[in-house]
Amino acid sequence: MSLGNEEPLKSATGNHRQEAMQLTGIPLLDKITGGGFPRPSAVALMGPIGSGKSTMIRELVANFLRQGCHVLYYCIDDPAEVVKLSLEDHHIAVPEIEKEGRLEFVDMFSLGAQKLAESLQTMDPNEILEET
Repeated sequence: MSLGNEEPLKSATGNHRQEAMQLTGIPLLDKITGGGFPRPSAVALMGPIGSGKSTMIRELVANFLRQGCHVLYYCIDDPAEVVKLSLEDHHIAVPEIEKEGRLEFVDMFSLGAQKLAESLQTMDPNEILEET
């Protein structure tokens, strides 16, 4: 697979193995991480509500896709359709990249909502008691 901006192999700190690093496209983050993320890797971003996690992840995904990377996106906080629209706001041609097989979604958000709906018992309105 072509990575776009291929980085040379780099020794992991305190380790003899070599690993390819993928730039994030965010200069400060690339500096902090010592040249991006190891390839392959899984990235999970955690933080308080409203701290910008979703924005940061979508920016990273857009940058990785622009570099020719393959991305498997687990949608946890939003349904996949919302994430796709957000990526299109970053000028990412989501349908085309999906057809190329470089972008796939696992919609955990919608699956969770579906499981919750299935687990709720159907109530008969006649069974609702009204206090008088």
